[in-house]
Amino acid sequence: MIIIFKENEYVWIELKNVLEKYEVNTIMVRIPNEEKDINSWIPKRCENGLFFIEPLGFYEADLTIFGLPIEARDYIFQKRLHERFIELQTSGQPTIMIDWPPEDIESSLKELVSHLYIRALCADYSNVHTENERLKNWLNRGRAYRITTSNGTDILIKREERPIHTEDCLINKTNKSILQLPCGEVFFAPIEKASNGVLVTKVGKKKIEISIKNGVARFEDERFLKIPNESFLGEFGIGTNRSMAKLFSLSSGEKAYGTCHFGFGNNTDIGGQISTEYHYDIIIDEPTITILE
Repeated sequence: MIIIFKENEYVWIELKNVLEKYEVNTIMVRIPNEEKDINSWIPKRCENGLFFIEPLGFYEADLTIFGLPIEARDYIFQKRLHERFIELQTSGQPTIMIDWPPEDIESSLKELVSHLYIRALCADYSNVHTENERLKNWLNRGRAYRITTSNGTDILIKREERPIHTEDCLINKTNKSILQLPCGEVFFAPIEKASNGVLVTKVGKKKIEISIKNGVARFEDERFLKIPNESFLGEFGIGTNRSMAKLFSLSSGEKAYGTCHFGFGNNTDIGGQISTEYHYDIIIDEPTITILE
């Protein structure tokens, strides 16, 4: 097993110690703090069964654990990073991505956030699976949906006959090679050019509106400078992990029960037609979802 990480070394050392108790040979790889491009640290599978990391060379591993740093929200816009993760998934290499809370979190909150995060990691995933199946069956009753919130979100999306996917982390019962912990969501790729409305989200105390017309969102606020001003809506997902707190600073915050999220950019890996070098999620709290047809 190989563990690749950048922050929170003590967490990964502890994991290594636990694994070694079970006689699991573990390789630890720390991405240098000054590294601004993690693209080269994404493993690439070679024809001879070995894996290759540009700064390290070739290695063998049955499982890769990738500790996503908090800056992953920024890294996702770097050239080919998203494609490299898709390549890794296509290769069949079992990979677990974990976005542990950042080291630079306010000290008074670190213990609380870590506790909440561990609680989410230790969720009963059989319950998550049951929730996923219930929600999937409900969504399958319709082909179009309206999502609203009390603070102004109001958007219509269409699924038609596209497949609905689930993520529940029952690793021995899934054909996916890449999993994110904590798990828990139901999601699909909306029909391109068929979504219309407005999303309302908050960054700090600031309320931000994102208009969507014919599937294209306009990102005009300075908070979204790294997103192309006009981006296709590529994903709609609903969080189903009741143990996950609403930690929206983490990408896994979208797994929290009582939230939904809208993904912009690449969706070719979930049955869509949008091919881009990025994918970015906006989390919406306490949505009301209505089946239209």
